Amino acid sequence: MAGQQHVDHRPRRFAGAARATGARRVGRAARSQSDARPARNTQRGRLARALARAGDHARSGRQKPDRQSQCLQPAPVCAGCRGATARSGGAALSGAADRLQASARGNRYAMKRHTHGFTLLETIVALAISMMVVTIVFQSLRVFSLARERVAATGATVDRNQLTLAWMRDSVASLLAVDKKPFKGNASGWSGTTANAMLQAAGIPVPVHWQLGQNGAPAIDYREWNGPALVLPAPARDLRFAYLDAKGAVHSHWPPRLGEFPDLPAAIALEARGHAAPLFVVAIIGQKKPLTDQGAFDTEGDL
Repeated sequence: MAGQQHVDHRPRRFAGAARATGARRVGRAARSQSDARPARNTQRGRLARALARAGDHARSGRQKPDRQSQCLQPAPVCAGCRGATARSGGAALSGAADRLQASARGNRYAMKRHTHGFTLLETIVALAISMMVVTIVFQSLRVFSLARERVAATGATVDRNQLTLAWMRDSVASLLAVDKKPFKGNASGWSGTTANAMLQAAGIPVPVHWQLGQNGAPAIDYREWNGPALVLPAPARDLRFAYLDAKGAVHSHWPPRLGEFPDLPAAIALEARGHAAPLFVVAIIGQKKPLTDQGAFDTEGDL
């Protein structure tokens, strides 16, 4: 009929039960979502709290309306319309809760996926970086080892050269003037009697001979008496001896060919060609006059 109002023949308690059931389901979903991951300051958190409050109101039942709520109450609607509205509202709230749960599951899955460990690409990159670091370290150690060996070899050579020069300085400083074996020297070597020989005790006069290497070879031959030559390392190539008299004049031979000079020079210098300064200059501090008593030592077999 045209003027007849639609009447819902279903009991009112069924419509109320449907609304309460939908609200409870939405409330449980909202509480589980809020317990799983609280979000107080986001739109999702506000929606979850609103759904939880709606579920609490549904469980608590109808509240006694006050005067203000009665004034604001909308126009009466039939029971069938109210049931349809409740069902549509419950479905909307249920869909929102399902979306929240799906989002929470996705977030948990993303967090769990990132906590499993390194991926294959990350592992390959880490191994490549480790290999580069190890290679650089081993190359540095190799360079350090080579540099150490070179420095050690150079240091050993310098030590040997300095030892040779020290022995030669001791022999020069302790030269003695002897009649039977006078001192003779030139640019390549000299022979004489010294009181500080390398292989004898100090203080014993011993004939010695120092000869530089031939053709610029870095070696020095040393002899005592008529014994075998002892080859010593030379501090440089192209060495030569120089002899200084009492006035400081330099001579290439001793005794000089012209003039009267004592049996021993005042000093002997060892020079290297190409060097501005000599390697050493040693003054002779021994006896410069010939010894008169020759019976103190035997000179047979001298050089």
